[in-house]
Amino acid sequence: MVIKLVKNEIKETFRTFLPVFILSIIGSILTFFVTLRLKNTSSTIIAEDSQIASVLLGMAMFAIMILVIATVVLTTIQLVKVAYVSLYKTNGYRVFTYPVSSVQLYSSKVLTMVFWGLVSSIVMLICYLLPLYVVFNDFFLIEELAIIWGMIKTLLLGDSDQIISTILLVISQVSTTILQISILMFAGSLANSSYVRKNRGFMAFLFFLGIYMIFTFVNGMIVPPSPTFEEVIYGNSGILKPTSILLSVLTDTLFFVCCSAGTIWVWNNKLEVLN
Repeated sequence: MVIKLVKNEIKETFRTFLPVFILSIIGSILTFFVTLRLKNTSSTIIAEDSQIASVLLGMAMFAIMILVIATVVLTTIQLVKVAYVSLYKTNGYRVFTYPVSSVQLYSSKVLTMVFWGLVSSIVMLICYLLPLYVVFNDFFLIEELAIIWGMIKTLLLGDSDQIISTILLVISQVSTTILQISILMFAGSLANSSYVRKNRGFMAFLFFLGIYMIFTFVNGMIVPPSPTFEEVIYGNSGILKPTSILLSVLTDTLFFVCCSAGTIWVWNNKLEVLN
């Protein structure tokens, strides 16, 4: 049943994420022309109007940066819509009258948000890397990015087991994303419960901040502190240690379970869908 709910959610929310994909495509087209201009400039004699062209090129590169930021922000906004608006505002009454359990409904929402977050990231990555390959007709820049990522990974993980640490790091990022989704849904459930009567949107925001601050405090008590800058530069340790990453994942999982249980309990006992 959860799979059916997820399929329906994806179909219903597809239009919600169309602006994200459109922004990514616009950024891809702009990246293509900027990259093409850079390639031609590096292989030809600078023309008399190069100063104007340089200004336009700089503006285009700035526009690409703005588009990337806008795409990330818009993705976050659309995910909030999926997690909050579609549950408690536009489709609230219809959603909570489905012949499914709260656990199934909650699971479908979380999986849908993870799906769209992953798809949006992949689409954006492809849209901005594909023009580089098309213009230069090789994977040179992509290989350079891989080298840079390797340097960053070494800085983060040091001389620890790279494979295990990398897997843990990826799992940590996924668990953090899922945790943020669960906190958002828990905050929304509290704000739309019988405990709150006014300003529910604003209260959901305050609940989210409060719960996340509590998580940050507890996480800071459990996870060992990161090495100092001198230890990273002059020693063999990275900024992140495998044990720290593992503890962070466990903390994320613990809070995810608590927030999920809290959300489902509020839905079953104190939820007020109609505002």
